[in-house]
Amino acid sequence: MVQCLHIRIATWKVWFLPFLCVSSTDFRSDCPTNWFGPNCQFKCHCNNGCSLTGECTTDGVCEGGYFGYLCQYRDLAKELDQTAPELTDNEDTTCLNDNPQSVSMQMLPGPFSFFRVVVNKARAEAVDLITFELLNFNTKVTCEDGSYSYKTELFIKYFYCMTATSVTHLVLSGNGVPYLCTVNIGGGRNLALKGAFKYSSIFEEGINVAGGVDGEYPRNGIFENSMCFQANMSQEYSFYQVNFQVPVLIDYFLLINRPEPLFLMRMKNFELISIDDMNQTLMRFVEDDPAFSNSIVYKVAHTSNQIPLLSFRVQKHRLNLMDVLQFCEVEAYGDCPEVMVGLDCADLCNFKCVDQRCETSGRCVQCHAGFYGEHCDLECLHCASRNCTRREGYCIDGCLQGYLDNNCTTACYHCMEELCDQRSLTCRRGCKEGVAAIGCTAAASMSAKTDESSSSSFYIVIPLFLIIAVAALLALLWKKKTSPITALE
Repeated sequence: MVQCLHIRIATWKVWFLPFLCVSSTDFRSDCPTNWFGPNCQFKCHCNNGCSLTGECTTDGVCEGGYFGYLCQYRDLAKELDQTAPELTDNEDTTCLNDNPQSVSMQMLPGPFSFFRVVVNKARAEAVDLITFELLNFNTKVTCEDGSYSYKTELFIKYFYCMTATSVTHLVLSGNGVPYLCTVNIGGGRNLALKGAFKYSSIFEEGINVAGGVDGEYPRNGIFENSMCFQANMSQEYSFYQVNFQVPVLIDYFLLINRPEPLFLMRMKNFELISIDDMNQTLMRFVEDDPAFSNSIVYKVAHTSNQIPLLSFRVQKHRLNLMDVLQFCEVEAYGDCPEVMVGLDCADLCNFKCVDQRCETSGRCVQCHAGFYGEHCDLECLHCASRNCTRREGYCIDGCLQGYLDNNCTTACYHCMEELCDQRSLTCRRGCKEGVAAIGCTAAASMSAKTDESSSSSFYIVIPLFLIIAVAALLALLWKKKTSPITALE
């Protein structure tokens, strides 16, 4: 299907694929303003600028219409006006104030992947009291492979639900709804940005052949050779093909037409074809709806969004003199296939993650029991039941006997019978004799310190006595050795 967006084109900004698995030393320092990455291929979408590696340099706030990791995800909730505008104002501190028990977020028809909610920090527990339902107008839509959720902060939660069927409404319900502050609907990342491409021909010298995927398009209403692509008008068949480095999942395509109203009709009857890694056609879309023939922006849903594709092609067969392949940008929005992460979707999520499921950053969504850390590669060995928090490794059910502190990594070797209290960090039966250590009472520590001082004096006297004894023995042996020589003389 195709949806044509006739509004907000002036406020749209083309956006880009995030990264993780590339060292900061691989990022160039000479990229143009608001671009970053090893090849300057990613655009900054922070409110107040980015570092060389894409992090927001000041307040950590994304510009309107973007959210998530490095502010790289397009927010579909911003495409349409919402009944609760405070949920899409890009401010996590402005929240609902009329205590609704449900709220409905509308979106242009298309596949659904995930959404993000932020609740009032003071009522962080409310984030676990929110449920959701997806609708295609009035028809309920179910998740293709079930759903899952996870929290990145106590008050921020991501909900994943992949669909092939179009969704028009996200309905949130539950006792946590009155505390909602932000709702973002994931619109994927533009994986076509500055990608590899090939084309049939160009209209004239000066046409920027990379203009179809350069992330720029005219905002003055006039076709510009430096930002747009146009094929030779004399050819019967023209195409522009974008190739991905690895197979990716694409939910929808955006094609930004030539801006002048007089020439919008030239893209009538264009075709968009998606192709898998075996060079087999996954989807063939033909723009043949008269209602959409003069659109500035086409939104084409990818009906095979659950199957990885390796390339896609925009093409036209010339039917009359006005049929010309010309556009100012083509974008493909989606994400890496399951278990793949990283800058170019070429890195595997750590196998130690539960179900090998990672965030975009490569961090595990959930660890197996007994493990914690970004990649679930650290063990909480001394936690009771081996139960610890995923990020910090704090023991949830306390420590095994003989250990204390939040991570249960400090051994109670100085305590009598190695019995210590995790909360007060004290020895239950006092310190062992002769030991001064953190965790004992002050009196016990002082006593141990005195004993330790006495022990130190003892250990100083013993070596001194041994040195004197050895010296005396050597003197005696030397005397015996020299006595016979004196007698002979």
